[in-house]
Amino acid sequence: MLVESVGVFRVSGSDKRINSLISKFDAGPEYGKSISFEGYNVFDVADCLKKYFRTLPEPLLTTHLYPFWLHIPDEAQKAKSLQLLCFLLPKAHLISFEYLISLLKFTSTFEKNQMDMSNLSKIFAPSIMWPKAPQVQSKQDYEQSALLIELFAKHSQKLEMTAPSVVPYQVLDLPI
Repeated sequence: MLVESVGVFRVSGSDKRINSLISKFDAGPEYGKSISFEGYNVFDVADCLKKYFRTLPEPLLTTHLYPFWLHIPDEAQKAKSLQLLCFLLPKAHLISFEYLISLLKFTSTFEKNQMDMSNLSKIFAPSIMWPKAPQVQSKQDYEQSALLIELFAKHSQKLEMTAPSVVPYQVLDLPI
């Protein structure tokens, strides 16, 4: 399985192949639906995904929520607070974030790739959350954001809100 490749998401792919892959995803009317991955390796595809998130005009976890994600005052209620913040995300961001967390959790289950959830969180945190420009993310905020991604992964089944099995408003009553 390709996800078992050592350093997946950490090892860089070829810029030329990554840009070629991106151009195929950007080309209408298919937008990558029937793309062939022949000639690409797992590192090219992984880098393409990271680059996609980094180049969004607005990060997945949105700049206006950035300070709230990082500075939740009540540690005992952190997971519940994160869940409530998720309700403020645009629907497309929330769905994409849930899928990304699922992918990272799946990837972290393969010891052979040497990418546990801590490593994956550190790699993806700056790609999916950043402060409003011109503010630069501090080292402390970077570390906090990586821990946040780990927390989401740890509680993902309880924090998931877009699955067909989730009944609106009842999600607020679920214990976390």
